Amino acid sequence: MTGTKGAETGLRLAESMLELIQRHGYGGTGLNAVVEHAGAPKGSLYFHYSQGKEALGQKAIALAAA
Repeated sequence: MTGTKGAETGLRLAESMLELIQRHGYGGTGLNAVVEHAGAPKGSLYFHYSQGKEALGQKAIALAAA
C-alpha cells in the first residue's frame, strides 16, 4: 500500500500528530486538531488508526525515532 493515496493519508495523520505533540504535548493534542492539521477526513483517522489516539501516538513516536 506504500505510495497509495490511503497510505499517504495515514502518514500525513501521523506526521501531524507528531508536530502537534511537539507543540502541545500528548494530552494537549486532540484528534479533531490532528484531522484538521492533516487536512484529512475524520473517517480516515479511524480507518488507519482504529485503536484511536494511542495507536496514532505510537506511530508518531515511531516516526520521531526513525
